[in-house]
Amino acid sequence: MMVTQTLPADASRMMDMHTADTRHAPPLTAPILTTEELLRAQRELAAAVAPVGPPQQLPLTAAAGRVLAQDLALNPVAHAAAAPERLPSGTRLDWLMLPQLAAAEHHTVSVQPLLRCAITTLQAGATVDAQEKVCAVLLQSALERLGVKALCTGAVPRTKRSTLQGLARHCDLLLVIASPAGEPPRGPGLQAPTRFEMAGCVCVVLPADAEAALASFVAFVVPLIHGLQGRRPFAKPLQYALDDGASVQHSLTWVKATYAGPGQAGLRVRAGPAMARPGRLSRPCGLAWRASDLQRADRRTVAFLPLRDWLD
Repeated sequence: MMVTQTLPADASRMMDMHTADTRHAPPLTAPILTTEELLRAQRELAAAVAPVGPPQQLPLTAAAGRVLAQDLALNPVAHAAAAPERLPSGTRLDWLMLPQLAAAEHHTVSVQPLLRCAITTLQAGATVDAQEKVCAVLLQSALERLGVKALCTGAVPRTKRSTLQGLARHCDLLLVIASPAGEPPRGPGLQAPTRFEMAGCVCVVLPADAEAALASFVAFVVPLIHGLQGRRPFAKPLQYALDDGASVQHSLTWVKATYAGPGQAGLRVRAGPAMARPGRLSRPCGLAWRASDLQRADRRTVAFLPLRDWLD
């Protein structure tokens, strides 16, 4: 695996900053103000990394949820009077695709290796806060939904950089939950989480608050995972909705979605308390954002990232 994006600092300097005080970690990019800037940042994240290893050959029965490493024909040659149908490389195999592949006489498939991710917490005190544990389990669940082999490794003292380096050597992606001593001042726009490389592993620092961590994960870590998994060029749907309660902020806001009519024109969103807390994620929800370019036509219009579409 090779990270091709220029990083803001080397891993040693970044870790020194995080073990001292995560408030002073330098931003990866400038604040994101428009939908075009968000989509561009997501595409750059996906393109900044390569698949984690050489392809593997698996029996068709073991390939559900894996990512194709090469194109596959969907109609046998004997019946291909028309142009052959193909399942392109980079497609994540849904279980419903497997019977179609079996009918096309595919018994094994070439897939990308399983992405390994570790989740750890930078521990400042003697114990790990309860919300940090909830945050770790929530991220693990989201990773497994994306087809990632995820493991919560527990807490790492902020002074034990070598322990973090040891974790990085045995995984492809490391999510570090860090609870800063105080919140930095927030300006307008979205801010991508701090990202750096350690021991050949991509590391991303996320906040300890479950709602904020999952929001940052959906918007900025999911594209990175797509690149590491070798999936097709990142192009997740960014929908538009009307803010029913004038409650969506210029930062990512958890909302509940309802449909009042056909198409995107009928999509309404409303922010609610603790939408990303345990027990609420089963409801139709997602992330809304008051992007500056959408305010010119109608100040109620917001960008909407449906959770069910982004975690697949």
